[in-house]
Amino acid sequence: MKNLEQIRAKNAMPKQEGASLVDTAKAMTTMIMDNGLLATGAFAKEKGGEYQQVTETIYKHLADAEIHLITRPASIVEFIRLLCNMEAVQLRLITAETMAFMNYMRRLS
Repeated sequence: MKNLEQIRAKNAMPKQEGASLVDTAKAMTTMIMDNGLLATGAFAKEKGGEYQQVTETIYKHLADAEIHLITRPASIVEFIRLLCNMEAVQLRLITAETMAFMNYMRRLS
């Protein structure tokens, strides 16, 4: 059985050689701290590009079979809808896990 740190690191590794999302991950980490995960997800949906890629990486991590904090959404809109329907305690847990995961993304991307 893997520990949570191993799972985070595995999921944060870039899927393509040379794909660097470090700057976007850093910017999104600050946005999550300042505005919350919901607002940052909405911004990523609107902005698209690398912001959308980072958000997709986040929800794929959260839905990973080894931690399974959420069911895997089909899109950013589904992810935002899922977050909107959570209890506040669960949303805080998801946000905390996202922040821990983002630390690996910023370092490994």
